[in-house]
Amino acid sequence: MAAKKSDTFEERMKRLEDIVALLESSNIALDQSMDLYREGIGCVKFCREKLEKAKHELQILDENEAAPTEDEE
Repeated sequence: MAAKKSDTFEERMKRLEDIVALLESSNIALDQSMDLYREGIGCVKFCREKLEKAKHELQILDENEAAPTEDEE
């Protein structure tokens, strides 16, 4: 599965689950296993970056929520 710019976190997680299942089946050739492993690493990197971005955005939202508003000052 080639990476597309429109891929979502959920699509990549599903693909990663599929890759793990294929690798665990052990019914594939070594070269294909290596290709799937590389693709899986790409999915992990993509998902980790998405999670880090979401975490950062949540921190910003929390900080903004905790900051006093003009009415509270």
